[in-house]
Amino acid sequence: QAQARWGDLMAKRSADPDPLVALWSALFRGLLHGRRSEFVEAIAQFATAAELASSVGHLRRAIAACANVSAGYTNLNDHSTALHWSHRALDLARLNEWPLSVGMCLSELTLSFRRLNRMTEARQAVDEALAVLRPLKGSGTLMAVMLHAANQTLAEGDVARALAEFEAICRQGSPAEPPVLGGAHLGRAKALLQMGRTAAAAEAAQLAVTHARASHYKGSQFLALAQLGEVQARRDEPPPPGHTSAALTTFDQALELAGSISGFAVPPSLWDSIASERARCGDFCGAYEAACQARRAREQS
Repeated sequence: QAQARWGDLMAKRSADPDPLVALWSALFRGLLHGRRSEFVEAIAQFATAAELASSVGHLRRAIAACANVSAGYTNLNDHSTALHWSHRALDLARLNEWPLSVGMCLSELTLSFRRLNRMTEARQAVDEALAVLRPLKGSGTLMAVMLHAANQTLAEGDVARALAEFEAICRQGSPAEPPVLGGAHLGRAKALLQMGRTAAAAEAAQLAVTHARASHYKGSQFLALAQLGEVQARRDEPPPPGHTSAALTTFDQALELAGSISGFAVPPSLWDSIASERARCGDFCGAYEAACQARRAREQS
């Protein structure tokens, strides 16, 4: 509906001599591309918006635009570039110390640090974000930061505590948007699988897929499908010869979705999982091909 009503007008205004008009055009188009999981195009629009907002002194919009550029690169698995834009957003946010802006930027920074395996810095960032946002109970930004904190706890190896944190987010109910609820169920699935509770992990992973589809973010759907495949591979017995396992079917769905996202790099971990599952099912040629894909993905990352 937004595209049908405003798309042509906003496209025409992208080169408007008035920087404020051009700014709103870039923000609109960035959001539209982001909702469609067109991350390359969204990054270009938000980067333009960041420059325009800075040039006219619209600090809040500049912060949000930089944070969205960071999120776009995260969705493409380019975490070093995402970290650069997270720092840029946070530097702007600290100029006025607005709690929501600072908390949002710290949460993006947390994710970038964690994906780069810089765990100490990730923990420092998320703890600061929680401290900044705790007074704003019920805010969507606080819920998102709580999700980042739970994921960080899981990455640090405290599985039981992480599960409790994910479940606390799920109990919040209405304040949590579908992406946050989906992320919490995804985290539950990972934690439960590590505990060996495969039936509960399968239920949580399926809920993660459901919420990811409701959010319409392809990146979230990819992560949820990849995790559901992991659970199925651990839960199910190998299929009879000549048959495909449920896990491989789910992994194929994830790969198909990844192929529809421009610029998206399939992480090596998924290829590793596919290789293991194909070997478990007796498809050793397929396992070798997937292992080669994993090696190439690591070389390119």
